Amino acid sequence: MNPIACLILSFLPSTPGADWTALPAPSLCATPAAHGHAPALWDASHIRPLASRADVRARPAGPRLALSTLVQMLEEDARAHGNPLEFFRGSPLLLARGNDAALARARTLLADLERQTRGLAIELKLSLREQPPGAPSVEESARIDSGAEACFGARTSESFVESFEVEVAADSGVSRPQVSLLATGTTVHVWAARLGQGGSIFLSGLFDQARLAERTAFEPETTDLGKLEQPRVDVVQCAFAGVVENGKRLELELCPKAGGSHWLLAIEAHTSQERPDATGDGWRLVDLAFAARDTRALPRFSPGALLLGELPWNEEQVASAALPPSALAASLEDGRSASANARAPAPMYWTDDLLLLPRSDAALAERALALVAGAESLRGRTSTIQIEQAGRLARFPVASGFPARFLCGSEQPWLIGYRTELAPQTWMPAPEVATGFDGLCVCLGPRDDAASAAAWSVRSAAPRVLPRADARLGRLQSLARELRSGDCRLGLGEPVSKLFSGTDELSLGLKPR
Repeated sequence: MNPIACLILSFLPSTPGADWTALPAPSLCATPAAHGHAPALWDASHIRPLASRADVRARPAGPRLALSTLVQMLEEDARAHGNPLEFFRGSPLLLARGNDAALARARTLLADLERQTRGLAIELKLSLREQPPGAPSVEESARIDSGAEACFGARTSESFVESFEVEVAADSGVSRPQVSLLATGTTVHVWAARLGQGGSIFLSGLFDQARLAERTAFEPETTDLGKLEQPRVDVVQCAFAGVVENGKRLELELCPKAGGSHWLLAIEAHTSQERPDATGDGWRLVDLAFAARDTRALPRFSPGALLLGELPWNEEQVASAALPPSALAASLEDGRSASANARAPAPMYWTDDLLLLPRSDAALAERALALVAGAESLRGRTSTIQIEQAGRLARFPVASGFPARFLCGSEQPWLIGYRTELAPQTWMPAPEVATGFDGLCVCLGPRDDAASAAAWSVRSAAPRVLPRADARLGRLQSLARELRSGDCRLGLGEPVSKLFSGTDELSLGLKPR
């Protein structure tokens, strides 16, 4: 037993009439275990500064149902049935005392909550295969609660010297290596939530694959600085979302370049469809993990070096369509007040993503489920986007109200200039390094039976190296980068839209599932 719990128990009264009983708290009240998976790279950057320890501290996560709320629920239920329970406050355990009938009823209610909690679990099975076979396939599974995230695959982080920081004082100076990280590997992050109380499942996620194509050194040819490393990382990434029936699969097909491999990703999702008793004692759990979730806005991704300010970035604002449990409870309470009788209605309870309704009020549960079904129907309408350009292909699901994105290409840093650090009797050059992305990026804003699309395509020539004699402070790379951009509206089932021209022609189509 936990030493703190033992200490608490040692100070409790031990007389026969004041015995305390430890009741089994449901897993809803347990603090989730800290996960250790790699974070999703929603900003699409695979060449990243080395984070300090302060930036990577874990955020504390609380239980889905606070123990204090559970105690309040049990106390009010016991009073309503004439068998009061007393709980010991401030303990990490659920300690109660009362007569045998009160304790037996509490155990029954807690067991029922635990059974319903187990029904909130979602089983995910992920399959990632390459056609034709080349790389090892990924076959993994995970079991998570509705409203949680799973991570599949693996990521490798490698350090490299990207630049140098320079400090000067009086008649001396020093250059310190600036170490950055490059992230490679294949990962799939999936967020899952139950809809229709288990009839279907909403999946949104990020497929990310990065491979180190080359790792070259660049010599500034100045005595004050060492060599810089300039790795090139090939990237394909897809942010997707969609609804699948319970037991069915969500599928993606990605081909990042002409003549390359096709990646086939399938995510199979299962959950319980067992309906809890509509009548009787206790509370009915209503899963609001999907309805209460706000839409994620994807961070802006730009082509980077030399082109950072070339795009207008008229980003479409993501409208919030979340239905907080508190708002749902308030709406239901108004309806109860209008038809209230002499007896006070049994109370409702809620958390950030759950609503707990008294089973004694069957009409209340029907109204709540109807409201939740209406809210869910307004979000998550799923269709399929198909993207084609010069042998590239992407086919993946998109959901109404949830931004999506596809990008493929390569990311690389360049030395594009110098700053100077001056002191009374010395000076030193400080490198200016910029990272750029060459390839295709398509951003999508699905809305019901349509979607807005904005795309850009970048192609860079090999950088021209200026010798130190010409650049004066040190050798540097002069860039020439070509940018094409465009946008359009896509209608479900309508003919494909085309952007750009020539070999860069881009075809976009929105199709029914």
